[in-house]
Amino acid sequence: LWLVRDTTSKFGGLTTQVKAVDGYDPVTKKYVTVQFDSMTTVPMTLEGEMHEPTKTLTLTGQARDFDGAPEQVKSVWKQTDDDHQSVEVYRVHPDGREAKQLSLEYSRQKSSK
Repeated sequence: LWLVRDTTSKFGGLTTQVKAVDGYDPVTKKYVTVQFDSMTTVPMTLEGEMHEPTKTLTLTGQARDFDGAPEQVKSVWKQTDDDHQSVEVYRVHPDGREAKQLSLEYSRQKSSK
């Protein structure tokens, strides 16, 4: 099963478009994400595990910074309830230190019938 995400947001005054494919790899037993955005030219690939008691999905992997140099990243998704999620994205420095790069809040849009 795969989920395709297509989002548009403002980032530092710039409109950013993100397309991603999220799923579960039954061979490695890990969740996987491949993401492309309008700010970079190389996809970000992540994999990780779900901590069911806290409804937290932690993914790690590799991306490219704006200069094209490889960087390690960590993404933490939290499901607070059926209608709300949050995500925090960190750059992981070679010494293991993490620097938060992005924080987003998602809310389910109510349908208007």
